[in-house]
Amino acid sequence: MATKTEVAATHKDEPFPIGIPPFGGAIGRSFLWWATSTVRAVVALGATLRGTKVFHPVGSLFEGELVIGSGAAPPSVAQVLSGQDPHTEERKTLPVLVRLSKGVNTPGALPDVLGLTLRIPPVGGAADPTDILFLSSGRFALTRLAFLPALDWTGCVYSTVQPYRIGARLVWLGAFPEQTDRIVSSSVDAVREAVLGQPLVFTIAAAEACQPWRPIGQLVVRHPLPREEDCAVSFDPLLNSHPVLRPAPEWLAAIRAAAYAGSRRARGASLESLRILPKRSRTATG
Repeated sequence: MATKTEVAATHKDEPFPIGIPPFGGAIGRSFLWWATSTVRAVVALGATLRGTKVFHPVGSLFEGELVIGSGAAPPSVAQVLSGQDPHTEERKTLPVLVRLSKGVNTPGALPDVLGLTLRIPPVGGAADPTDILFLSSGRFALTRLAFLPALDWTGCVYSTVQPYRIGARLVWLGAFPEQTDRIVSSSVDAVREAVLGQPLVFTIAAAEACQPWRPIGQLVVRHPLPREEDCAVSFDPLLNSHPVLRPAPEWLAAIRAAAYAGSRRARGASLESLRILPKRSRTATG
């Protein structure tokens, strides 16, 4: 697999996290090149006309903590996300950025595909942060492959929908609200007010194909950040993927990467917006 090269980019300041995979020979490569170029152009046009992101245009940004527990399974996923030594039994707490957003921005508390995006500071030898996008989805082996509209932030489960490849395995990541008796309507303003009153807590889990979810840690969403900071930060789970935990399959990752690049280009978002870290992490590294 290629690294962050310019293989699929049409503008030189937008490296891609993956190259064009050589499936289907020359015809397959040509088709995928056409598909990524088309998606990039269409998304860029949509973002230009809308004046903001095409998908998940409105959200709220928070600081929080990701706690990776000892004995988490599958253990390799927990070790990748935490940067821990595989022999340690200690829990590790990482400062994270969290964005809660609505997919198409339906008005008020109307149902929508809800998004939970997580940014983990560089760990385990990674040079860049790791972004993970969870969407309101289903908890079972088939329904975790689809994004589903939800009425409230704590009444659904969240899945990456697209799997990650780690070694020879495919793994899905999920986020499960722990406060299921706490109703927080799907409005972005409602979830911001809710977190001001009490943090939201999610169990983070991983599952292989046709296997049950297994907990690997806990996410605590704590501090709402000023609204202008949401505009300053760009997330990209393709460009900001961990070097040993990569979105799969490659062809789908390439198309999604093109969509994110097109959106950033239309909005004039810089690559630096992909590297903004939680304040606590910036303090620790600065």
